[in-house]
Amino acid sequence: MQSPIQMRTQLEVTPEAMQISYVVRNESTEPILLLDTHWNRKAKAFDPDWALVEIRGSKALIKRIMETKPKGLMIEHPPVPYGREVAPGASLEGKFSVPFPLTAFNPYDFYVMPGATAREVDVTDIGFMLAWTTVPPEPVDRSMAKLVRDGITLQPFTYYFLDGKQRFLTSEPVKVQVKGIVKVPLGK
Repeated sequence: MQSPIQMRTQLEVTPEAMQISYVVRNESTEPILLLDTHWNRKAKAFDPDWALVEIRGSKALIKRIMETKPKGLMIEHPPVPYGREVAPGASLEGKFSVPFPLTAFNPYDFYVMPGATAREVDVTDIGFMLAWTTVPPEPVDRSMAKLVRDGITLQPFTYYFLDGKQRFLTSEPVKVQVKGIVKVPLGK
């Protein structure tokens, strides 16, 4: 059975970056939230090109999801994306780019591999993954009160509310010939 939440993607390689555009259509009877907006604490602004990058061997996956924190890691404010609502029967678009060389990034790498070194790899396939979830039932905790930024209504989440509630849309990978940078533990 096909999911009522569908994603169309376009992944385009330019000399400088991977350009990703997508349209998500909600054919369900309930509104959903795309988890594709992220607050950059350092810049004190929403980051239009926010993405996580996972590289395994020669394959890369560019992700707009909430990464699960490692078991046992105590962290006060784990990074959590905001949700943009897609009404039943509606579509929502997104577009961003990730610069080359494609650099693996996970917000927990520092904790998992302290002192890791960078290594260049050849990347031959790149895919895209986007997370979505259902609208939280009212009433919500004050920390999850909706906000409007630049005319867009956003749903913030706490890590513990969203953990286990994400669903994923994944594109078909595209063939590429680009350089990637991965982090490897010291001594490898």
